[in-house]
Amino acid sequence: MVASLIRADDIVAIIEPTHPGERITRQFTGVLDAALTSAAAILVVPRQILRTTGPVLAMATGPEDLSIWVALEIAVALKERLIIATRPGALLPPELISDAGQIGVQLEQMFTSGTPAEVPALVPSLARSKERLRVIGRNQLSVDSTHLFSNLRGIPLLVVGLDRTRSAKQQENRQLH
Repeated sequence: MVASLIRADDIVAIIEPTHPGERITRQFTGVLDAALTSAAAILVVPRQILRTTGPVLAMATGPEDLSIWVALEIAVALKERLIIATRPGALLPPELISDAGQIGVQLEQMFTSGTPAEVPALVPSLARSKERLRVIGRNQLSVDSTHLFSNLRGIPLLVVGLDRTRSAKQQENRQLH
């Protein structure tokens, strides 16, 4: 029932329950499962948010990861820096660097030895980023929802579906050119 209400262009907010017992209720697990299997973007919000200011962190599988463009849009809206975490040696696309400069977003690239889906607090190079929001692509989200909230560490996570990311990048390109 819930899944039929979620459209691909929605952002479904999943807020961490205040009581651990709430995580196992049929109502909560039904909404969570529907969100995880939908094409919609998912905003996973921890019970307590650690920071309300700070950069946006895009945890990318590589320089071609389209979730970077969504993170850029958010950084513009929040008037914050954008940090892009990639594997060592991955270079950012020149058009991204150019576009970020044109719209006034400070861009920083960090290299991680771990996979983007790992907890940033456990990846040494990301521990100092002090981000207020993490953005990842849907393909980086584990379907194991039991660890979803424990991995947040007080930082909201925006999981962007591939269709949404593509349209965001195309829209950004149209606006900038």
